[in-house]
Amino acid sequence: MNAVDVRRATPTDLDSVATTLDLAFRDDPISSWLFPDPADRARLHPGMMRVFAEAGLEAGEVYVAGDAYGVAVWFPVDPAHPDDDEDFVKRLGAACGPYEDRIYELMRVMQANHPTSEAHLYLNFLAVRPERQNQGIGAAMLRHQFRRLDAEGQPAYLEASTPRSVPLYTREGFERTGGFTLPQDGPEMVPMWRKPR
Repeated sequence: MNAVDVRRATPTDLDSVATTLDLAFRDDPISSWLFPDPADRARLHPGMMRVFAEAGLEAGEVYVAGDAYGVAVWFPVDPAHPDDDEDFVKRLGAACGPYEDRIYELMRVMQANHPTSEAHLYLNFLAVRPERQNQGIGAAMLRHQFRRLDAEGQPAYLEASTPRSVPLYTREGFERTGGFTLPQDGPEMVPMWRKPR
């Protein structure tokens, strides 16, 4: 495939970033658990992903491939200085409408399983629009970030939400550190850690 052009997103990319997150994750097991009714998911999912896109642009690092057909949303995590952003949590809950309790439960379970041993960069989302998937775009976006993380000696963490994504992350240096299942017959999430190389 052709080289993937990856750059840091700016606020002008917000609409494209939110759209890519929505399209890539609308039928993801986590999104399907969060919004079990497909009609509700189609209505609410875009707004929820926009909240995540806004938070990434405000407090994290968002990278886009090309015209944002690929998106990576990263957040710095320092267990010594936990960041409880109440405004973000409220905006997220409001975006989920009648499923507000589910997003809070999802966040609680993820937080309970998040590593606390050292500072790291957390990959919240790696998204590629459906028509561009399986072309190496996700791997290229990961490698773009790893060049910097490896140079700085910084680890990375993520939760894989589908079994098919685990091999991609494994090939790129992540190691599975366990697993946990969401309540109410929810899907399994696979926590993975990558040491700097």
